[in-house]
Amino acid sequence: MSKLVDLVCFHCQKQYTLQKNRYQAKVKKGTKKFFCSSECSIAFSKAHMKENSICLCCNASFYRPKSSKTNGNTFCSSSCAATWNNKGKQKNPPKSRECKRCGTSFFRLNDDRSYLCRDCRNNKKTTKNITLVECIEKLSVKGKHPSWKTTHVRHHNAAYNRALKKLPCQKCGYSTHVELAHIKAVSSFPDSAYLEEINSSDNILVLCRNHHWEFDHGLLLLEDIPKRS
Repeated sequence: MSKLVDLVCFHCQKQYTLQKNRYQAKVKKGTKKFFCSSECSIAFSKAHMKENSICLCCNASFYRPKSSKTNGNTFCSSSCAATWNNKGKQKNPPKSRECKRCGTSFFRLNDDRSYLCRDCRNNKKTTKNITLVECIEKLSVKGKHPSWKTTHVRHHNAAYNRALKKLPCQKCGYSTHVELAHIKAVSSFPDSAYLEEINSSDNILVLCRNHHWEFDHGLLLLEDIPKRS
């Protein structure tokens, strides 16, 4: 049986006993004030705290130690203190940018990846409404081999006519892999032609790779290809 230690409550001055092993454990943790009950511990804490403190940020009442030093502003938590002190401050102030389309300066936040000003973004054309020459003058195509022009147009063709990619070849019915062939070649359109016109479904054939090659090289005539149902 463990021995008992005689103690005096730090709050009510009442004498009480505590098991020696528990007493030694509290002393080891650095406890200097002992209380006979949790009620006395809470009462002592409240007696030495200021209850009438009001948080300047959320207006909540809270207990504050008398020994704590403040500059007149009291906060119930570090979160409220940070919210109050950072009020009116921008974490990431906007930086000046230059619009890549019109060249005017505009401000945008650091997490905004747009390279166009607000006016250019509102008036931004869709890829269907741009002409062939505008497509060629893009930074990703400009100055490169002429084959990039048709490749870029075909890339948009696949995006416009995704539903056609699910159909079988109009000539042989093969459906594992089909390609979209232009009836009127891209090179035959003027630079003022719109991509919507070039990649119109009326100008597209659904063919397998072999029949696509035969059609492009004149070995397969348009009259020999059945129309899509």
